[in-house]
Amino acid sequence: MLRIGHGFDVHQFAEGRRCVLGGVEVPYELGLLGHSDADVVTHALMDAILGRSARATSASSSRTTTRPSRARTRSCCSRA
Repeated sequence: MLRIGHGFDVHQFAEGRRCVLGGVEVPYELGLLGHSDADVVTHALMDAILGRSARATSASSSRTTTRPSRARTRSCCSRA
């Protein structure tokens, strides 16, 4: 059986935040808004690895709001 993992992460740009992509800080006047460092590259990679292993995504364990979102919806669908 072939298993693959698919991950994505989306954050808004915001003033006064750092822009971190793949663990590297990118010098830019805007950063990414989020509860953590908002590193979309690292978070998407983590989701792909967790999805491949048939586990919940990183968003399902880090979400602090009860509002339904795409991130929470995709966490239930990432199991292979």
